[in-house]
Amino acid sequence: MASVIESNLTIDGNLTCQGDLIINGRVHGDVIAQNLTVSELGSLQGNIHAGKVESNGTIAGTITAKEVALGGTSSTHATIKAEKSPFIKAQIGRAHV
Repeated sequence: MASVIESNLTIDGNLTCQGDLIINGRVHGDVIAQNLTVSELGSLQGNIHAGKVESNGTIAGTITAKEVALGGTSSTHATIKAEKSPFIKAQIGRAHV
């Protein structure tokens, strides 16, 4: 089961999640998670360390992950550092990489 930050919640500070994390709200701080999803309503300003990052929302910072997928509504202003077996997928027509 994933931990969820709902759209009515803003967190100022770093987060560590042992499992999956879904951000529907706002996070201002670094995030460590097994898998991270930033929904279309979500935003994250900070550094990310995760196995997999999926985003349709807004990310600003550095992404360090094995797999990164940026959807069509993603607004991403980040340095992306792929670790082992890099796989970065983005819809470049609408995503800002």
